[in-house]
Amino acid sequence: MGRNAKSRAVETSLSTTGEHNSRARENGRRATCAARGPAGSPGGVFRLSQRVARKAAASHGLGAVYLAHRTGVVGAAEPSVIVAASAPHRAEAFAGCRELIDELKATVPIWKKERWAGGGEWVGIPDA
Repeated sequence: MGRNAKSRAVETSLSTTGEHNSRARENGRRATCAARGPAGSPGGVFRLSQRVARKAAASHGLGAVYLAHRTGVVGAAEPSVIVAASAPHRAEAFAGCRELIDELKATVPIWKKERWAGGGEWVGIPDA
């Protein structure tokens, strides 16, 4: 994220990989790690991420935005997603940061496989 003298407020959100989803919790299972990655071509995921960033920047007057999602095996409680937004005031930066994470999760196809002792389950893919 570049520097911008007019964007004095910078907000970030760092999300970690959860230990389990609701179905695993209902069955008393605890994930030990999760494999994450883009569900589609890397170029398509990049374009969707750019669209999310442009929309948030325009909606909130952001000076700069940053978003990244880890791929590969990400252990439970390890950082998996980071978003950041800068704006002239913190209210806009907070709102932009919230929109970045909400839209990223809603529109960019990310899958994961939760693993636990004795098994695993794909999460976020229809009919997987």
